[in-house]
Amino acid sequence: MFENDNKSEVISGIYCSVSNCVYHDKSGKCHAKSIQVDHQNSTNKEDTCCSTFTLRS
Repeated sequence: MFENDNKSEVISGIYCSVSNCVYHDKSGKCHAKSIQVDHQNSTNKEDTCCSTFTLRS
C-alpha cells in the first residue's frame, strides 16, 4: 500500500490530512522515509507544499 522501504515506520510528530497520498494512513500518520517541504520564499503556511506527496492510484 505504501511506497516505502519500511512500511511499519512513521515520521514521528508529522500529521498529514492528505488522504489521497500513498504515504498517508487512516490515522493521519506519514509513512514516507522522509519529507521535503518546498517554497523557500513562503510568508505563510498556504505558500508551502509537500514535495514528497505522491498520488495514490
